[in-house]
Amino acid sequence: MIRPVILLFLLVLVLCGLSFLDIVLHNQELSLQGSSRRVSKPSSRLRQGTDNIKSSQVEQSSSTSAAIQNYTTWDCHASRWAVATTILEVNSAVKYLVQAFSTPPDNRTRENYDADFCLVVVGDLKTNHSEWENFVQTVYAEQGGTGSPSVVYLSPARQKVLPYKIVQYIPWNHFGRKSIGMMYAIHHGAKLIYDFDDDNHLLYQSFDKALASMQTVYSIETKHHVFNPYPYFQSTHENKRTHVWPRGFPLQFINDKNTYLSDLIVQGSSEASDDAAAPITSKFSDLAVIQSLANHDPDVDAVYRMTRQLPVYFERKNCVLRQSPGTFIPFNAQATLFRPGAFFGVLLPITVTGRTSDIWRSYILQRILWETDKRVGFSSPIVAQYRNPHSYMKDFEDEDDVYRKVDLLLKLLATWTNGFNSLDKAYLDLITLLVDNRIFQPKERDLAVAWVEDLAAVGYQWPIISNRQSPFTPLDAPIVDERDFVPAEVLIRYRIR
Repeated sequence: MIRPVILLFLLVLVLCGLSFLDIVLHNQELSLQGSSRRVSKPSSRLRQGTDNIKSSQVEQSSSTSAAIQNYTTWDCHASRWAVATTILEVNSAVKYLVQAFSTPPDNRTRENYDADFCLVVVGDLKTNHSEWENFVQTVYAEQGGTGSPSVVYLSPARQKVLPYKIVQYIPWNHFGRKSIGMMYAIHHGAKLIYDFDDDNHLLYQSFDKALASMQTVYSIETKHHVFNPYPYFQSTHENKRTHVWPRGFPLQFINDKNTYLSDLIVQGSSEASDDAAAPITSKFSDLAVIQSLANHDPDVDAVYRMTRQLPVYFERKNCVLRQSPGTFIPFNAQATLFRPGAFFGVLLPITVTGRTSDIWRSYILQRILWETDKRVGFSSPIVAQYRNPHSYMKDFEDEDDVYRKVDLLLKLLATWTNGFNSLDKAYLDLITLLVDNRIFQPKERDLAVAWVEDLAAVGYQWPIISNRQSPFTPLDAPIVDERDFVPAEVLIRYRIR
């Protein structure tokens, strides 16, 4: 039989618990009444292979709501932009980049230097919104607190009120949300976009000096349909030359010397030279895309990372390798400069993984550029990458399309014929072709249509078609057959008479 004292003690505990619960609920009610935090339901935003995003995942802080109400206050207009998306914290790479863009390349003081620069960071559901909003405020205060801030943070709530059709098609928790930042930059005056990942650290104190390092241009010609630029830049590990290839390069051609040893053609040189690799200042203005290589942990695929040695450094400095039409070279979204002639192609595919999205974008963009007078270039490193947390096996899984479908993709691009007089129609036709051949899922075309319409709405001018690239059939790797081959050393080793 339970003693009366114990019963009394239990009764007191129950009453205290109920009182505490009532206080908590009351405080939560007051907090909700007094706060401007809100829960919004995204319109038809689906993540690939998942259910609709729950509305509770889009809760935002009061400062974000205030920013939405004062949209023009937080607008930034500039000709030079940097664009990133992240779910991580503000780090030193981002802070240094903002500083580098604001640093003059000469002896001028910052007060006498018009940086003409903005950084836009696209948040996702997992991003620490308050930390990034505080970073915006800090930078704004350091700039004197006048005019427009040079850093814009697009929280999920703010993304929802942007006037772009693409917003409704891009899934949450996907690398493709960076495309919203791209459209934002184009809309707000961009003439140069630096597409980067927040684990790529700039190697120059001034971004202008980084650009100045790219003025010496070489042009390449090769008879192969793919080219690996890494060996040309003298990739080394522990001061010894090592063979490296970029993520997205077809695995079957990694050891094919015709894909990395080529004749360097000097274009526009006023003096003859016996050195085929003699540098000249060539048509830098023709480069609509410039991919910077990265020191320390360059952009390689998971196969390389799990079978070869890191870190890797590139010894060749201060030059750019210029792509020729008919030759595919993959480039990424980690440290890449885009000029207006390539803005149409910065859209990241959403029906593939993030490890595939930027590679597919690069191949599509360069194929369209072959219809124009614009080209893609690859530069000596202006960054060093110290990777955010990654699982190599997870990377391997996410790169499955890169390994298995790259040859099909390149065949489709190489044999495609542009039958249109405007590049926007040609672009949509090419996306449709890739959907029809299951490189993409059907909603990729819906996104592309919305992208083209958004570009028109913000006043983007597509490049003029100045060339008609002839279709061609990509090479196949030879089939290895050694059934009829018995080397002499084998006869000796096994003493076959």
